Amino acid sequence: MARLVFSLVVIALTGAAHLLGLFNPLTYRLIDEQFRMLPRPATGEILVVEIDPLSLRNIGVWPWPRSLHGRVLEQLAGAGAAQVVLDIDFAATSDPAEDTALADALAGAPMPVTMPVFRQYADMGNGAAAVVESAPLPLFRQWVDLASANVSSESDGLVRRLAATQDWGDRQWPTLAGVLAQVADDATGSFYIDFGIAPGSLDRLSYFDVLVGNFDPSLVAGRRVIVAATALELGDVAAVPGLSSLPGGYVQVLAAESLMQGRTLSLTPSWIVLLSMAGIALGAVRVFDRLSWPMGLAIILGTAVALLLGSVVAYAFLGHLLDVMPWAAAIVLAYVAALTLRIDELAVGLLVQTIDLRRKNAFMSRVAEHAFD
Repeated sequence: MARLVFSLVVIALTGAAHLLGLFNPLTYRLIDEQFRMLPRPATGEILVVEIDPLSLRNIGVWPWPRSLHGRVLEQLAGAGAAQVVLDIDFAATSDPAEDTALADALAGAPMPVTMPVFRQYADMGNGAAAVVESAPLPLFRQWVDLASANVSSESDGLVRRLAATQDWGDRQWPTLAGVLAQVADDATGSFYIDFGIAPGSLDRLSYFDVLVGNFDPSLVAGRRVIVAATALELGDVAAVPGLSSLPGGYVQVLAAESLMQGRTLSLTPSWIVLLSMAGIALGAVRVFDRLSWPMGLAIILGTAVALLLGSVVAYAFLGHLLDVMPWAAAIVLAYVAALTLRIDELAVGLLVQTIDLRRKNAFMSRVAEHAFD
């Protein structure tokens, strides 16, 4: 009964810690180390046209005239791009002539072109907030596909997950990553982005080089192209695991690469973690209670190594992120519970021996008091 009570205490503590997310920092740290340990290259199917500091300096003004985007679009079309994603906000009007120039380029583009839509909360004053949606101007919208550019962070403030589609209530939008990966529109569910895919392995061109035609067309022919801001001063930066930060466009590209490579990582479901953790606690308390403390400590160390190796293998070959921290915590707490149980048993044994010794002393005293000889 005592062993069962101790096991239930271990299950309750580890289960509550898991559900409250107390293991998340350690779990995320382990995942980030796996990204660093096992890098992999990109597929090479996506080309990034960077709005980089060199382009900002050479063009000399900001925001850029929209005719420049139209000219870049024509250059990409002439080089044989299979698809173009313009990760740029075109929700506001600019000079009418410039807007018309971009609209004409969009209308004449032989490949599909995608522009982003955004959904965000805006402060309406007096503590009230409202959801505001931002989409390209109707002048552009008739010629392009639309996709969500929204990303969100986890409890540690880092962007870790994305989805091929996002449900906005009234309709379901594909994400920029989903469009680049060319997945089915009905693909739903978020996944952990494989940040082990090295951003440095992505092919890229400077926006200015494309604008003036200073590039090899073979780098563009047949490829999916995303035009995105990478200059830090433009502010499109997201905090990500292992890399400190990445431009927002690169987050979308790595998510697309995860989809294309079948690396849509998933974390062990909570119900599996809880059930397996309960089984570990019940069995471990019984095992540790029968072993010496050095042997129990050796089992803990061996189990920790096995869990770490198992998580690395699951990530590398199965595209799965094992949530091993709750299991490790359950084993350690089971060891502590078994030691406590053993100490408690020793204390009870000492109490029984003390009572028995007092009884024997009292008996012998009576014998001595009534001795005749």
